[in-house]
Amino acid sequence: MSLKLFYFLLILFPVLVFSENRPDISPDEIDTFGDMCPKKEALEGKSGKFGHTVVLVDTTESLSNAQSALLDRIVFDKAILKKIPPYDRLSILNLTGNDIQASETKFIFSKCRPRNGDIQSAYDLDKPSFWVPEKRLKRNWNLFLDDLDKAKDSLFTQKKGSFTQLMEMLKELSRLPDLQFDDSYETRKLIIVSDFLQFSNNVNFRASCVNGNKCVTWEKLKEKKSLKNWLETSSPDFGSYYPDVEIIYLNSKFDPKLNIGLLELWDGYFEDIGISSIKKEAETSTNF
Repeated sequence: MSLKLFYFLLILFPVLVFSENRPDISPDEIDTFGDMCPKKEALEGKSGKFGHTVVLVDTTESLSNAQSALLDRIVFDKAILKKIPPYDRLSILNLTGNDIQASETKFIFSKCRPRNGDIQSAYDLDKPSFWVPEKRLKRNWNLFLDDLDKAKDSLFTQKKGSFTQLMEMLKELSRLPDLQFDDSYETRKLIIVSDFLQFSNNVNFRASCVNGNKCVTWEKLKEKKSLKNWLETSSPDFGSYYPDVEIIYLNSKFDPKLNIGLLELWDGYFEDIGISSIKKEAETSTNF
């Protein structure tokens, strides 16, 4: 077959070209005004559930300017977003503690990362071509970034809440179907941005961590008769495989040196639910 005939047939009978095990979907075949995920008819039998990254942001103490800047630079920077594979879903949960229970909390942002038109991208799907010019790809990328900016604004201007249902939110994330963090996705990642001071009517860390300046251990906490049944029934179940977990510790005036046992307490919690390998980052600001 001559090269000219091949190109002629390609124009007449467009096919899906698979790159990185993902379909080469036209920029016009995504839900541009919805979640920006590929339309079902363009997936050729694939589920479209490639990967899902959830960023759970605890704003119950409200974010300082330094914390907002940190979050913007190490989680939402364009260079970070470009590392997410095309078509993977990115979602944001805002844990406010403002009269909204964990079971009522919904995503403030949840969209599939579109192809971006970057010729330097590590992903072939991002790179423009004669058939899919850079302009069409960047149009969708900019729509994605614009909607993300609106979500970030709501995080960075959130008022202080009255409770912190972090454990409760992890339970709901693992089981609520509309949050779409189930094991039908090929990969999952959970990024938790918080000072990790659980403070609810169910479980209160402040009694020991703040008032006593030394957190109770996870082993002692889960053996308390008043908590044992609740902790067992409220343990998250992430299905057939565990998501990758990254925590970004927001500096707290109660634990500025990370030496009161708070992170160790959470280590015990995560180990009990089957997650033992966690990437940890910490804020370096000390402006209090």
